[in-house]
Amino acid sequence: MSHHGLNAAAWATLICLASSGCESAPEQRELALDSSFVALDSGVFETDMTTDQGQAIGDMHTRLDTGLMDVSTPDGMPETDAAASPLDAAMLDQTVVDASAGDSSMRPRPTCGDDPFIDLNLRADNEAEYYVFSGRVGGNQSRGSCSAPGTIGADALHRFTAPRAGEWLFDTLGSDIDTVVYIRTACDQFESEQACNNDVSDGYRLRHSQARVDLNEGESVFVIVDSYHGLAESAYLLSVRPYRVSGPPAVTRVDAIDVDGSTLSLAIEGQFTDDPVVLVELESVFADNRTVRSFSTLVSVRRSADRDFGVIHQMPLAHEIEPPVERRVRVVDGSANVSAWTPVNGVDQVDAGGPGALCDGRLWRCDTGLICFESSCSPENEQRGCPADWRTRRLESNAFGQVNAAGDNSMAMSLRDGSCGGGTATQVFEVTVPQAGTYQVSVDPFEQPAFPVLYVRDFCNFDETQWSGELACSADGSILNRPNVDSIAALRVDLPAEQPTYVFVDSVGRANVPRWSGPYNLTIAPVRAPVIDSARVVFDRMANMIGVYVAGQDLDASRVVLRLYTADDQPIHYLDDDADWPVELAVLDSADDGFIAYGQIDVAGRISVRASRTLKLFVVDAMNLVSMAFEGEFVDPGQRIEGDTCDRSGLVDRCVGDGLVCQGELLGRCLRNE
Repeated sequence: MSHHGLNAAAWATLICLASSGCESAPEQRELALDSSFVALDSGVFETDMTTDQGQAIGDMHTRLDTGLMDVSTPDGMPETDAAASPLDAAMLDQTVVDASAGDSSMRPRPTCGDDPFIDLNLRADNEAEYYVFSGRVGGNQSRGSCSAPGTIGADALHRFTAPRAGEWLFDTLGSDIDTVVYIRTACDQFESEQACNNDVSDGYRLRHSQARVDLNEGESVFVIVDSYHGLAESAYLLSVRPYRVSGPPAVTRVDAIDVDGSTLSLAIEGQFTDDPVVLVELESVFADNRTVRSFSTLVSVRRSADRDFGVIHQMPLAHEIEPPVERRVRVVDGSANVSAWTPVNGVDQVDAGGPGALCDGRLWRCDTGLICFESSCSPENEQRGCPADWRTRRLESNAFGQVNAAGDNSMAMSLRDGSCGGGTATQVFEVTVPQAGTYQVSVDPFEQPAFPVLYVRDFCNFDETQWSGELACSADGSILNRPNVDSIAALRVDLPAEQPTYVFVDSVGRANVPRWSGPYNLTIAPVRAPVIDSARVVFDRMANMIGVYVAGQDLDASRVVLRLYTADDQPIHYLDDDADWPVELAVLDSADDGFIAYGQIDVAGRISVRASRTLKLFVVDAMNLVSMAFEGEFVDPGQRIEGDTCDRSGLVDRCVGDGLVCQGELLGRCLRNE
């Protein structure tokens, strides 16, 4: 009924109050409460009250049995639609959309005067005489005999023709709004009403409605779904099915974890009949036989074709001075059928669930290789891939795990977001690397300024908990040693071998509107520090030059650094505060995953170099990763034979042999001068 929604109406509430419950109370007192001080939507009432003798009763936590009596309007219902709605409609929001608004091809043919109706036999989804239709209420054309006085609500009109004779049930379970449903034989005649229902259960606050009528085969009725109160366009769900008397649900398992002393995490399993389970009620029994009950709406209930159900539910606990001697649970289905009480089994630690086990991905987790999907432990590989309509682009890495690709998200739509932003102009790439390890992923937009967001996921669009399928996310390039890092996005992430990983290029934005979109380069490379295999450093005192040769393993070696030390291991500084002697590279040649470099340092005027007794050589790559030091001392130039690499300056390597000359545009080799 949602009486709390009637701000203009006053309600007198008669409350039966006793410490041990109304049924056994030796003395009962009546209290008159203003509706503004009573929360009518919670399972346990908590309020401050005053008796008719002026005595204060504070901080009540006990369960209260309440009866509501309307004292704001006269008894009786309007006899016709014309007499309905005493409120001034001009004072209400008139910006509504009729239920028939939308695609003209979907608009039902006009009938019932100027009011259109929705033909459920044609428009609803139908499987084995179970019709389901989702729509939106709009306008205010009708009222039912069970509509509350003083209310005005948007509605939607439907027609249903019985495919066979029998009693048919019309149900609004699953609607976003508090509904009233009524059935007429003539769509615009109040007197033709056959049934009307406003709430399946007021006590359990089941605000959806059910009505049923007997119909002959081929007989038609009009079904009106009405918002309890309000003209806003709102979503509803209407189902129609043959009615049959069904039993209550049954509970077979209730395990509970005490989360923090104020919440129970309940794992409930059992069987349902014709209606899904929608509520859980918890009762705590104390040593003095007092009981405290509370109930809560269930969400994400797992249901099987065999009518088994399972749900993990967080249940708040009422304030308890002492622990109860027993807790028990029962469930309520969509027709207010109630199961028997089942004792709660408290557990301290939960074993990881196997295939098909009930789970929530938090406290109730799954075993290795399984993930919690729709409350069931399922094989994780079944949920890794992207939706088919995402147009995921597959990228091939080279043998070393490198990827270089061009992209453009100018026409991209919002697909999902990352933990650091995005969700505006999204492109997805599927990448598989040959070796496990740490990789650097970067997005470099062509145009500046740019606001890219980059995130990497091992589950394309599945999260067991929020962003649990994400491996890394970045909205800047702070890990890169380069300017304009705010217009770049880069991250480092551990990737498995031979398993698809999903790279998302996105943009900062708001309300699906990106701040940037356009062409960019996407780069993926393994994060491995360079390795030096061999090196020589020569000091030519006559020429005042230092020559450097170094060879090793790396994909993107970019510079060489030399450090010199005295006999007592004190560094010899190149500048006053800088011990690194920068090597000017004449050659840096990379082949496959290796490199060879030659370089030199002009030391004219730097007498301190003559004090050097030991040295350390380092190679730095494009990711600013630094190799282990090559330690040694100055040596004589190397002797190179035919076909060997050589130093064209002659500082480090010299070709030996008749007619051999160091030749080549980039990397020199000892060749005969013919």
